[in-house]
Amino acid sequence: MAVAKQEAEYTFDQVAERFLAARAPELRPATLHEYSRHLRHDAKSLHRLPIAAVTQADIARLLNNAAGAVTANRLRSTLSAMFAWTMKEGVVLPRGNPAASTNKRAERPRDRVLSDAELKLVWTTMAAF
Repeated sequence: MAVAKQEAEYTFDQVAERFLAARAPELRPATLHEYSRHLRHDAKSLHRLPIAAVTQADIARLLNNAAGAVTANRLRSTLSAMFAWTMKEGVVLPRGNPAASTNKRAERPRDRVLSDAELKLVWTTMAAF
């Protein structure tokens, strides 16, 4: 009973913050920024839920409302990593990792690359900073 009470007290946002703090030292700054955006902004609708109450349907709904296929897939990856980490920290999730069995969207490769003139403009602009 004490375990169930403890797990009910962990909300999604509390676990997300613990996950970000634990992973921060090993992640590149850009990756940490993306993880933070996914968990703090994109998954805001899950923040108040107890972590053990988040369902596969909750995750699927969140992914279906994501801006595009790439965003949904990266969000899915971040959520799956967080839930896997959570279980390794000893928090029992009754149905396992709710993000692991969600649908992955098909991504299309980019249609073009930057031209030499565009690359030169990017490099010139970056050099000014």
